[in-house]
Amino acid sequence: MAMATTTTTVRRSSTRAPGAWSGIAAKRRASLWVIIGTFATVLSVAAAAAIQMRKDHAIALEQVERESRSFVAVTGALLTNALDRTQTMLARGSRISPGAAIATDPALINVVATDALGNVAWDKNGTPIAPRRLSDLTLLRKLSTTPETVRFVAGTFADNEFGKSPFAVAMRSGNIAGQYMFALIDPRYLTSLIESVQGSRSVGVVLADAQTRRIASTTIDDALYAQVAAVIPATASTTPSLRYISEGGANYLTTTRAIPGYDLRLVTIVRAADALSGWYQSLPLYSIMIFGPSLLGAALAWALLNQMERTSRVDGALRRTEERFELAVSGAKCGIWDWDIAHKRLYWSGAMNALLGRGKQPRVLSLDEAQDLIHPDDRFVLAAIESSVRSGADSYDRSFRAKHADGHWVWMRAKGQHYRTLRADDGRLSGIVIDISDQK
Repeated sequence: MAMATTTTTVRRSSTRAPGAWSGIAAKRRASLWVIIGTFATVLSVAAAAAIQMRKDHAIALEQVERESRSFVAVTGALLTNALDRTQTMLARGSRISPGAAIATDPALINVVATDALGNVAWDKNGTPIAPRRLSDLTLLRKLSTTPETVRFVAGTFADNEFGKSPFAVAMRSGNIAGQYMFALIDPRYLTSLIESVQGSRSVGVVLADAQTRRIASTTIDDALYAQVAAVIPATASTTPSLRYISEGGANYLTTTRAIPGYDLRLVTIVRAADALSGWYQSLPLYSIMIFGPSLLGAALAWALLNQMERTSRVDGALRRTEERFELAVSGAKCGIWDWDIAHKRLYWSGAMNALLGRGKQPRVLSLDEAQDLIHPDDRFVLAAIESSVRSGADSYDRSFRAKHADGHWVWMRAKGQHYRTLRADDGRLSGIVIDISDQK
Protein backbone atom coordinates (compact mmCIF):
# COMPACT_ATOMS: atom_id res chain seq x y z
CA MET A 1 0.00 0.00 0.00
CA ALA A 2 2.87 2.39 0.83
CA MET A 3 4.53 1.62 -2.50
CA ALA A 4 1.29 2.29 -4.40
CA THR A 5 0.79 5.60 -2.63
CA THR A 6 4.35 6.64 -3.36
CA THR A 7 3.97 5.63 -7.00
CA THR A 8 0.80 7.71 -7.33
CA THR A 9 2.51 10.71 -5.74
CA VAL A 10 5.46 10.30 -8.03
CA ARG A 11 3.21 10.11 -11.05
CA ARG A 12 1.37 13.33 -10.10
CA SER A 13 4.56 15.19 -9.37
CA SER A 14 6.58 13.95 -12.29
CA THR A 15 3.98 14.57 -14.94
CA ARG A 16 4.92 18.24 -14.97
CA ALA A 17 8.61 17.74 -14.48
CA PRO A 18 10.02 17.41 -18.03
CA GLY A 19 8.91 20.86 -19.22
CA ALA A 20 7.29 22.27 -16.11
CA TRP A 21 9.58 25.13 -15.32
CA SER A 22 10.11 26.07 -18.97
CA GLY A 23 6.30 26.14 -19.33
CA ILE A 24 5.97 28.37 -16.30
CA ALA A 25 8.62 30.70 -17.67
CA ALA A 26 6.81 30.77 -21.01
CA LYS A 27 3.53 31.67 -19.30
CA ARG A 28 5.22 34.46 -17.40
CA ARG A 29 6.79 35.80 -20.56
CA ALA A 30 3.43 35.62 -22.30
CA SER A 31 1.80 37.51 -19.41
CA LEU A 32 4.51 40.16 -19.53
CA TRP A 33 4.04 40.55 -23.26
CA VAL A 34 0.29 40.88 -22.73
CA ILE A 35 0.93 43.62 -20.16
CA ILE A 36 3.39 45.38 -22.46
CA GLY A 37 0.99 45.07 -25.38
CA THR A 38 -1.86 46.38 -23.27
CA PHE A 39 0.12 49.40 -22.16
CA ALA A 40 1.30 50.01 -25.73
CA THR A 41 -2.29 49.91 -26.95
CA VAL A 42 -3.47 52.18 -24.15
CA LEU A 43 -0.67 54.66 -24.84
CA SER A 44 -1.38 54.64 -28.57
CA VAL A 45 -5.11 55.25 -28.01
CA ALA A 46 -4.39 57.97 -25.46
CA ALA A 47 -1.80 59.57 -27.76
CA ALA A 48 -4.21 59.50 -30.70
CA ALA A 49 -6.94 61.05 -28.56
CA ALA A 50 -4.56 63.73 -27.25
CA ILE A 51 -3.38 64.57 -30.79
CA GLN A 52 -6.96 64.79 -32.03
CA MET A 53 -7.89 66.91 -29.02
CA ARG A 54 -5.06 69.37 -29.76
CA LYS A 55 -6.00 69.38 -33.44
CA ASP A 56 -9.65 70.13 -32.66
CA HIS A 57 -8.54 72.80 -30.19
CA ALA A 58 -6.43 74.46 -32.88
CA ILE A 59 -9.35 74.33 -35.33
CA ALA A 60 -11.74 75.77 -32.73
CA LEU A 61 -9.25 78.50 -31.83
CA GLU A 62 -8.79 79.38 -35.49
CA GLN A 63 -12.57 79.59 -35.87
CA VAL A 64 -12.81 81.86 -32.83
CA GLU A 65 -10.11 84.15 -34.19
CA ARG A 66 -11.78 84.26 -37.59
CA GLU A 67 -15.13 85.13 -36.01
CA SER A 68 -13.48 87.81 -33.86
CA ARG A 69 -11.90 89.44 -36.91
CA SER A 70 -15.20 89.31 -38.75
CA PHE A 71 -17.13 90.73 -35.80
CA VAL A 72 -14.77 93.65 -35.25
CA ALA A 73 -14.78 94.40 -38.99
CA VAL A 74 -18.58 94.50 -39.15
CA THR A 75 -18.84 96.62 -36.01
CA GLY A 76 -16.16 98.99 -37.28
CA ALA A 77 -17.95 99.40 -40.60
CA LEU A 78 -21.20 100.23 -38.80
CA LEU A 79 -19.54 102.88 -36.61
CA THR A 80 -17.71 104.32 -39.59
CA ASN A 81 -20.99 104.71 -41.44
CA ALA A 82 -22.53 106.49 -38.46
CA LEU A 83 -19.59 108.90 -38.20
CA ASP A 84 -19.57 109.50 -41.96
CA ARG A 85 -23.25 110.30 -41.76
CA THR A 86 -22.42 112.86 -39.08
CA GLN A 87 -19.94 114.51 -41.42
CA THR A 88 -22.63 114.74 -44.04
CA MET A 89 -24.93 116.36 -41.52
CA LEU A 90 -22.22 118.88 -40.65
CA ALA A 91 -21.69 119.72 -44.30
CA ARG A 92 -25.41 120.42 -44.62
CA GLY A 93 -25.57 122.19 -41.28
CA SER A 94 -24.94 125.66 -42.66
CA ARG A 95 -27.79 125.27 -45.16
CA ILE A 96 -30.45 124.11 -42.70
CA SER A 97 -31.51 125.20 -39.30
CA PRO A 98 -29.28 123.83 -36.48
CA GLY A 99 -32.24 122.44 -34.64
CA ALA A 100 -33.29 120.41 -37.66
CA ALA A 101 -29.76 118.95 -37.92
CA ILE A 102 -29.86 117.76 -34.34
CA ALA A 103 -33.31 116.28 -34.73
CA THR A 104 -32.36 114.47 -37.94
CA ASP A 105 -29.31 112.64 -36.63
CA PRO A 106 -29.74 110.62 -33.37
CA ALA A 107 -25.97 110.45 -32.95
CA LEU A 108 -25.68 114.18 -32.23
CA ILE A 109 -25.79 115.89 -28.84
CA ASN A 110 -25.11 119.32 -30.27
CA VAL A 111 -23.74 121.09 -33.34
CA VAL A 112 -21.78 124.29 -32.77
CA ALA A 113 -20.61 126.74 -35.46
CA THR A 114 -17.73 129.13 -34.65
CA ASP A 115 -15.15 131.34 -36.26
CA ALA A 116 -11.39 130.82 -36.06
CA LEU A 117 -11.30 132.35 -32.54
CA GLY A 118 -14.05 130.15 -31.15
CA ASN A 119 -16.82 132.75 -31.19
CA VAL A 120 -20.09 130.89 -31.45
CA ALA A 121 -22.32 131.72 -34.42
CA TRP A 122 -25.05 129.21 -33.52
CA ASP A 123 -25.74 125.85 -31.90
CA LYS A 124 -28.81 123.68 -31.38
CA ASN A 125 -30.48 126.52 -29.49
CA GLY A 126 -30.00 128.92 -32.39
CA THR A 127 -27.99 132.16 -32.54
CA PRO A 128 -26.84 133.41 -29.10
CA ILE A 129 -28.33 136.71 -28.00
CA ALA A 130 -25.10 137.77 -26.31
CA PRO A 131 -21.65 136.98 -27.76
CA ARG A 132 -20.35 133.62 -26.57
CA ARG A 133 -17.06 131.86 -27.00
CA LEU A 134 -15.96 128.21 -26.70
CA SER A 135 -13.98 127.37 -23.58
CA ASP A 136 -12.44 124.21 -25.16
CA LEU A 137 -10.43 125.22 -28.24
CA THR A 138 -8.39 122.01 -28.57
CA LEU A 139 -10.13 120.70 -31.68
CA LEU A 140 -10.29 124.21 -33.20
CA ARG A 141 -6.54 124.71 -32.90
CA LYS A 142 -5.91 121.23 -34.25
CA LEU A 143 -8.13 121.83 -37.27
CA SER A 144 -6.79 125.33 -37.99
CA THR A 145 -3.22 124.03 -38.16
CA THR A 146 -3.99 121.24 -40.60
CA PRO A 147 -3.82 121.64 -44.39
CA GLU A 148 -6.96 122.69 -46.25
CA THR A 149 -7.13 119.18 -47.77
CA VAL A 150 -7.88 117.70 -44.35
CA ARG A 151 -11.64 117.37 -44.17
CA PHE A 152 -12.09 116.95 -40.43
CA VAL A 153 -10.44 116.13 -37.11
CA ALA A 154 -11.81 114.13 -34.20
CA GLY A 155 -11.26 114.16 -30.47
CA THR A 156 -12.88 114.98 -27.13
CA PHE A 157 -14.86 118.14 -26.52
CA ALA A 158 -15.60 119.61 -23.07
CA ASP A 159 -17.53 122.85 -22.72
CA ASN A 160 -19.80 123.54 -19.78
CA GLU A 161 -22.14 125.71 -21.84
CA PHE A 162 -22.34 123.88 -25.15
CA GLY A 163 -21.96 120.28 -24.00
CA LYS A 164 -19.49 117.57 -23.12
CA SER A 165 -18.75 114.53 -25.25
CA PRO A 166 -15.98 111.96 -25.08
CA PHE A 167 -15.87 112.22 -28.85
CA ALA A 168 -16.52 115.08 -31.26
CA VAL A 169 -15.91 115.81 -34.94
CA ALA A 170 -14.75 119.22 -36.16
CA MET A 171 -14.64 120.34 -39.82
CA ARG A 172 -14.43 123.49 -41.95
CA SER A 173 -17.67 124.80 -43.28
CA GLY A 174 -18.03 124.28 -46.99
CA ASN A 175 -20.29 127.30 -47.47
CA ILE A 176 -18.96 130.04 -45.21
CA ALA A 177 -15.27 130.92 -45.27
CA GLY A 178 -13.61 130.96 -41.88
CA GLN A 179 -16.42 129.05 -40.22
CA TYR A 180 -15.83 125.82 -38.27
CA MET A 181 -18.42 123.31 -37.14
CA PHE A 182 -18.32 120.93 -34.20
CA ALA A 183 -20.52 117.85 -33.89
CA LEU A 184 -20.75 116.40 -30.39
CA ILE A 185 -21.41 112.66 -30.67
CA ASP A 186 -23.70 111.02 -28.14
CA PRO A 187 -21.80 108.05 -26.56
CA ARG A 188 -25.10 106.39 -25.69
CA TYR A 189 -25.96 106.22 -29.37
CA LEU A 190 -22.57 104.66 -30.15
CA THR A 191 -23.10 102.19 -27.33
CA SER A 192 -26.50 101.24 -28.72
CA LEU A 193 -24.90 100.61 -32.12
CA ILE A 194 -22.28 98.38 -30.50
CA GLU A 195 -24.89 96.49 -28.51
CA SER A 196 -27.02 95.94 -31.60
CA VAL A 197 -24.09 94.23 -33.30
CA GLN A 198 -23.12 92.37 -30.16
CA GLY A 199 -26.53 90.70 -29.88
CA SER A 200 -26.38 87.60 -27.69
CA ARG A 201 -22.63 87.07 -28.14
CA SER A 202 -20.61 86.83 -24.94
CA VAL A 203 -18.17 89.49 -26.14
CA GLY A 204 -17.32 92.93 -24.82
CA VAL A 205 -16.84 95.83 -27.25
CA VAL A 206 -15.03 99.12 -26.59
CA LEU A 207 -14.70 102.20 -28.78
CA ALA A 208 -11.58 104.02 -27.58
CA ASP A 209 -9.56 107.05 -28.63
CA ALA A 210 -5.88 107.07 -29.54
CA GLN A 211 -4.94 107.01 -25.84
CA THR A 212 -7.16 103.89 -25.36
CA ARG A 213 -9.64 105.89 -23.29
CA ARG A 214 -13.16 104.56 -23.50
CA ILE A 215 -15.64 106.54 -25.56
CA ALA A 216 -18.42 103.99 -25.71
CA SER A 217 -18.58 100.36 -24.65
CA THR A 218 -20.66 97.49 -23.46
CA THR A 219 -20.37 96.46 -19.82
CA ILE A 220 -16.71 95.58 -19.18
CA ASP A 221 -14.83 95.34 -15.91
CA ASP A 222 -12.35 98.20 -15.43
CA ALA A 223 -9.52 95.91 -14.32
CA LEU A 224 -10.02 93.73 -17.38
CA TYR A 225 -10.00 96.69 -19.75
CA ALA A 226 -6.86 98.03 -18.08
CA GLN A 227 -5.13 94.76 -18.96
CA VAL A 228 -6.46 95.01 -22.52
CA ALA A 229 -5.42 98.63 -22.93
CA ALA A 230 -1.88 97.71 -21.96
CA VAL A 231 -1.53 95.37 -24.96
CA ILE A 232 -3.38 97.45 -27.59
CA PRO A 233 -0.89 98.37 -30.36
CA ALA A 234 0.20 102.00 -30.37
CA THR A 235 -0.53 102.25 -34.09
CA ALA A 236 -3.62 100.28 -34.99
CA SER A 237 -4.62 99.52 -38.57
CA THR A 238 -7.78 98.42 -40.32
CA THR A 239 -6.41 94.86 -40.25
CA PRO A 240 -7.56 93.38 -36.91
CA SER A 241 -4.78 92.36 -34.54
CA LEU A 242 -5.22 89.60 -31.97
CA ARG A 243 -3.81 89.37 -28.46
CA TYR A 244 -4.29 86.89 -25.59
CA ILE A 245 -4.31 88.11 -22.01
CA SER A 246 -4.96 86.63 -18.58
CA GLU A 247 -7.01 88.35 -15.90
CA GLY A 248 -8.46 86.93 -12.70
CA GLY A 249 -7.39 83.38 -13.56
CA ALA A 250 -9.18 83.46 -16.94
CA ASN A 251 -7.84 83.80 -20.48
CA TYR A 252 -9.23 86.36 -22.94
CA LEU A 253 -8.89 87.00 -26.66
CA THR A 254 -8.82 90.68 -27.61
CA THR A 255 -9.10 92.05 -31.14
CA THR A 256 -8.17 95.62 -32.10
CA ARG A 257 -9.05 97.49 -35.32
CA ALA A 258 -8.66 101.13 -36.28
CA ILE A 259 -11.64 103.21 -37.39
CA PRO A 260 -10.13 104.80 -40.51
CA GLY A 261 -10.07 108.59 -40.55
CA TYR A 262 -11.19 109.11 -36.97
CA ASP A 263 -8.14 108.05 -34.94
CA LEU A 264 -10.31 105.62 -32.97
CA ARG A 265 -9.77 102.04 -31.84
CA LEU A 266 -12.46 99.39 -31.81
CA VAL A 267 -11.63 96.65 -29.31
CA THR A 268 -13.45 93.37 -28.71
CA ILE A 269 -12.85 91.16 -25.67
CA VAL A 270 -14.09 87.59 -25.43
CA ARG A 271 -13.46 85.05 -22.71
CA ALA A 272 -11.62 82.07 -24.20
CA ALA A 273 -13.74 79.57 -22.29
CA ASP A 274 -16.92 81.08 -23.76
CA ALA A 275 -15.52 81.25 -27.27
CA LEU A 276 -14.33 77.66 -27.06
CA SER A 277 -17.46 76.34 -25.34
CA GLY A 278 -18.15 73.96 -28.24
CA TRP A 279 -14.68 72.49 -27.91
CA TYR A 280 -15.00 72.21 -24.13
CA GLN A 281 -18.22 70.25 -24.58
CA SER A 282 -16.22 67.57 -26.40
CA LEU A 283 -13.73 67.20 -23.53
CA PRO A 284 -15.76 64.45 -21.75
CA LEU A 285 -15.48 62.34 -24.90
CA TYR A 286 -11.73 62.91 -25.05
CA SER A 287 -11.49 62.09 -21.35
CA ILE A 288 -13.23 58.77 -21.97
CA MET A 289 -10.92 58.07 -24.93
CA ILE A 290 -7.83 58.84 -22.86
CA PHE A 291 -8.67 57.63 -19.36
CA GLY A 292 -11.08 54.80 -20.25
CA PRO A 293 -8.47 52.60 -21.96
CA SER A 294 -5.94 53.65 -19.33
CA LEU A 295 -8.14 52.42 -16.49
CA LEU A 296 -8.99 49.26 -18.41
CA GLY A 297 -5.33 48.62 -19.15
CA ALA A 298 -4.38 49.27 -15.54
CA ALA A 299 -7.07 46.88 -14.33
CA LEU A 300 -5.94 44.20 -16.79
CA ALA A 301 -2.30 44.70 -15.87
CA TRP A 302 -3.15 44.49 -12.17
CA ALA A 303 -5.10 41.28 -12.76
CA LEU A 304 -2.25 39.74 -14.74
CA LEU A 305 0.36 40.80 -12.21
CA ASN A 306 -1.80 39.49 -9.39
CA GLN A 307 -2.21 36.20 -11.26
CA MET A 308 1.55 36.02 -11.84
CA GLU A 309 2.17 36.63 -8.16
CA ARG A 310 -0.26 33.88 -7.15
CA THR A 311 1.25 31.57 -9.75
CA SER A 312 4.71 32.35 -8.39
CA ARG A 313 3.57 31.51 -4.86
CA VAL A 314 2.00 28.24 -6.03
CA ASP A 315 5.05 27.37 -8.12
CA GLY A 316 7.33 28.22 -5.22
CA ALA A 317 5.35 25.96 -2.93
CA LEU A 318 5.39 23.22 -5.57
CA ARG A 319 9.12 23.63 -6.05
CA ARG A 320 9.75 23.33 -2.34
CA THR A 321 7.51 20.25 -2.21
CA GLU A 322 9.40 18.66 -5.08
CA GLU A 323 12.71 19.52 -3.47
CA ARG A 324 11.61 17.85 -0.23
CA PHE A 325 10.37 14.87 -2.21
CA GLU A 326 13.70 14.68 -4.06
CA LEU A 327 15.54 14.74 -0.76
CA ALA A 328 13.26 12.02 0.60
CA VAL A 329 13.64 9.69 -2.36
CA SER A 330 17.36 10.43 -2.58
CA GLY A 331 17.83 9.41 1.03
CA ALA A 332 15.89 6.21 0.34
CA LYS A 333 18.11 5.48 -2.71
CA CYS A 334 15.20 6.12 -5.05
CA GLY A 335 14.82 8.08 -8.20
CA ILE A 336 11.92 9.23 -10.39
CA TRP A 337 11.51 8.70 -14.09
CA ASP A 338 8.86 9.64 -16.59
CA TRP A 339 8.77 7.99 -20.00
CA ASP A 340 7.05 9.74 -22.91
CA ILE A 341 6.34 6.74 -25.12
CA ALA A 342 5.21 8.67 -28.18
CA HIS A 343 8.30 10.90 -28.29
CA LYS A 344 10.72 8.29 -26.93
CA ARG A 345 12.05 10.51 -24.19
CA LEU A 346 12.72 9.82 -20.51
CA TYR A 347 12.85 12.31 -17.71
CA TRP A 348 15.31 11.35 -14.95
CA SER A 349 15.08 13.21 -11.69
CA GLY A 350 18.11 14.58 -9.87
CA ALA A 351 17.90 11.71 -7.39
CA MET A 352 17.92 9.23 -10.31
CA ASN A 353 21.10 10.74 -11.69
CA ALA A 354 22.62 10.78 -8.21
CA LEU A 355 22.13 6.99 -7.98
CA LEU A 356 24.32 6.66 -11.08
CA GLY A 357 26.87 9.27 -10.00
CA ARG A 358 25.84 11.63 -12.79
CA GLY A 359 25.12 14.77 -10.82
CA LYS A 360 22.03 15.91 -9.01
CA GLN A 361 20.27 17.80 -11.78
CA PRO A 362 17.30 16.31 -13.63
CA ARG A 363 17.81 15.34 -17.25
CA VAL A 364 15.73 14.45 -20.29
CA LEU A 365 17.24 11.55 -22.25
CA SER A 366 16.33 10.04 -25.55
CA LEU A 367 15.46 6.37 -25.57
CA ASP A 368 18.77 5.56 -27.25
CA GLU A 369 20.73 7.44 -24.58
CA ALA A 370 18.88 5.51 -21.88
CA GLN A 371 19.59 2.18 -23.68
CA ASP A 372 23.30 3.00 -23.69
CA LEU A 373 23.28 3.25 -19.88
CA ILE A 374 21.64 -0.19 -19.39
CA HIS A 375 23.67 -3.38 -19.14
CA PRO A 376 23.86 -5.26 -22.50
CA ASP A 377 22.18 -8.29 -20.95
CA ASP A 378 19.24 -6.14 -19.68
CA ARG A 379 18.58 -3.92 -22.66
CA PHE A 380 15.45 -5.85 -23.47
CA VAL A 381 13.82 -4.45 -20.34
CA LEU A 382 12.73 -1.13 -21.88
CA ALA A 383 11.25 -2.88 -24.90
CA ALA A 384 9.54 -5.37 -22.60
CA ILE A 385 7.96 -2.61 -20.51
CA GLU A 386 6.74 -0.79 -23.61
CA SER A 387 5.37 -4.00 -25.10
CA SER A 388 3.49 -4.89 -21.94
CA VAL A 389 1.74 -1.54 -21.64
CA ARG A 390 0.85 -1.54 -25.32
CA SER A 391 -0.73 -4.92 -24.69
CA GLY A 392 -2.97 -3.40 -22.04
CA ALA A 393 -0.96 -3.58 -18.84
CA ASP A 394 -1.61 -0.74 -16.42
CA SER A 395 1.60 -1.12 -14.42
CA TYR A 396 5.12 -2.39 -14.70
CA ASP A 397 7.75 -3.81 -12.32
CA ARG A 398 11.19 -4.66 -13.79
CA SER A 399 14.75 -4.95 -12.57
CA PHE A 400 17.86 -4.09 -14.61
CA ARG A 401 21.41 -2.90 -14.29
CA ALA A 402 22.51 0.65 -15.16
CA LYS A 403 26.05 1.90 -15.54
CA HIS A 404 27.46 4.12 -12.79
CA ALA A 405 29.61 7.08 -13.78
CA ASP A 406 32.71 5.39 -12.28
CA GLY A 407 32.11 2.29 -14.40
CA HIS A 408 30.44 -0.27 -12.11
CA TRP A 409 26.88 -1.52 -12.53
CA VAL A 410 24.00 -0.61 -10.24
CA TRP A 411 21.02 -2.89 -9.84
CA MET A 412 17.74 -1.01 -10.14
CA ARG A 413 14.10 -1.82 -9.86
CA ALA A 414 11.62 0.27 -11.91
CA LYS A 415 8.05 0.26 -10.70
CA GLY A 416 5.19 2.47 -11.82
CA GLN A 417 2.02 2.86 -13.81
CA HIS A 418 0.94 3.53 -17.34
CA TYR A 419 -1.55 6.31 -18.04
CA ARG A 420 -2.88 7.93 -21.16
CA THR A 421 -3.08 11.62 -21.92
CA LEU A 422 -5.41 13.69 -24.08
CA ARG A 423 -2.57 14.56 -26.44
CA ALA A 424 -1.23 11.07 -27.11
CA ASP A 425 -2.83 7.63 -27.22
CA ASP A 426 0.41 5.90 -26.25
CA GLY A 427 0.45 7.71 -22.93
CA ARG A 428 3.28 7.89 -20.41
CA LEU A 429 5.02 5.64 -17.93
CA SER A 430 5.77 7.21 -14.58
CA GLY A 431 7.15 5.71 -11.42
CA ILE A 432 10.14 5.26 -9.19
CA VAL A 433 13.47 3.51 -9.58
CA ILE A 434 15.01 1.92 -6.47
CA ASP A 435 18.63 0.92 -5.92
CA ILE A 436 18.49 -2.80 -5.04
CA SER A 437 22.20 -3.49 -5.32
CA ASP A 438 22.44 -4.42 -1.63
CA GLN A 439 19.60 -6.92 -1.98
CA LYS A 440 21.25 -8.44 -5.02
